[in-house]
Amino acid sequence: ANRALEQVREVHQQFQRLLDFISSKRGSNVTMLQLYDGLTSSSGSYPAPVQRISLGVEGIESKLIELRGRIEAQMQRIQSLNKLGDLGNSLSQLHSYVKTCVQGLLTEPIPKYQESYEEYPDPSTFDPKGDPSPTVRNASIYIIEKDDGTIRTLDATLKDVKTSLEKMEDVVGNFERGQDGLSGAGIDEELIKMLLDASYLQSGQPTEFDREQLYELLPPTPIQSQPGLSVFHEFDIRDVEYRRVDPCGRLGGASAPPTPIPLWFIGLTLHWGQWEVTLELEDEFIEQIFDYPNPTLPRPLLGGAGLVKVHKPLGYRFKSPRTRFSFPLVIISPRYFNIDAGD
Repeated sequence: ANRALEQVREVHQQFQRLLDFISSKRGSNVTMLQLYDGLTSSSGSYPAPVQRISLGVEGIESKLIELRGRIEAQMQRIQSLNKLGDLGNSLSQLHSYVKTCVQGLLTEPIPKYQESYEEYPDPSTFDPKGDPSPTVRNASIYIIEKDDGTIRTLDATLKDVKTSLEKMEDVVGNFERGQDGLSGAGIDEELIKMLLDASYLQSGQPTEFDREQLYELLPPTPIQSQPGLSVFHEFDIRDVEYRRVDPCGRLGGASAPPTPIPLWFIGLTLHWGQWEVTLELEDEFIEQIFDYPNPTLPRPLLGGAGLVKVHKPLGYRFKSPRTRFSFPLVIISPRYFNIDAGD
C-alpha cells in the first residue's frame, strides 16, 4: 500500500509540473493560454481535467490509506491471538478484504458522464480529395467525485489527456515549425547601412533603378547561413484565386466557419482554415541566384555614380515558362476567427 501511494502521488506531481510549465508560458503564447484555461475550466456538467485528476488521486489515496490501516489493525490482532484456529480465520478475513479492495481499485472503469461531438479530419490526416464529413465520437468522463477515483479510472483519464495533448502537438507543432523556418527571412541591417551610405543617395539627386539593380545591392537574405545562397524571382501578378479546402469550407462554402479540431479531454478547440491559393503571372518569371556572403569586386553602379561593392549574381539566370502556381495557405488558431468570402 505504501509503494502504491508513492507511485500515485508521483503521477500527480508530474502532472502538476506540466501544468506549472503551461502556466509559465501562457503570458507570451496564446496557445498555452487557451490550453491552461481548458485544463482548469469546468463545463458545469463535470469537473475540469485538472480537478478530475486531483479527485482521482484523492480517491485512490483514501482507499489505499484505509486499506493500509485495516491491514495494520488486523496484523496487531493476529499477533495477540493464541489459538491456531483463530489465527486462520483472521488471516482468511484479511485476505478477503485485501482482495476486495484491490479488485475495486483495478475494476474496469465505467463512465459517469458521456458526451457526443463531431470530429473532422485534421491537418495531420487530411486528404483534400477525401470525404470531408465529420465522424460522431463519444467522450467519456470517469471521475466526477472523489469516490470515483480508482487506478483504472485515473489511468483512463490520464490517457485521454495525453492523447489530446499529443494531437495538439501534431497539429500546432508542425505548423509552428513551418513558421520557424521563415523566421530568418528579412533585410540584413548591414546591407541597409550599405544602401544608405551609397554615394548616389548622398548626392541628393533622384535616382531610379530597377528590381534587378536593387537586388544586386540588397539580395534576399538566405534563410540558412550555409551555403549562403539566396534567390529572387522577378514577376508581376495578374490574378490571385483562393479556394477553401478544409472540411467545413468544402461542405459549407467559402464563408463557412473554420473547421473545429476538438481536443475534448483538455478542454481546447483549435480552429483551422485552409485554402489552395493560385497565382497567375503576367508573363514568365526570372529566377536569379546570389552568393550572399561573398561580394564581388567593385563595379560601376547606376551610370558612374561611384564604385561600390555589390553582390553580383552567380552565372545562373533562368526564365520559367510557367505562369500559374499553387500553394496551400493554412491558418490554425486556438481562438475562433471569422472567414469572409470576400477576404
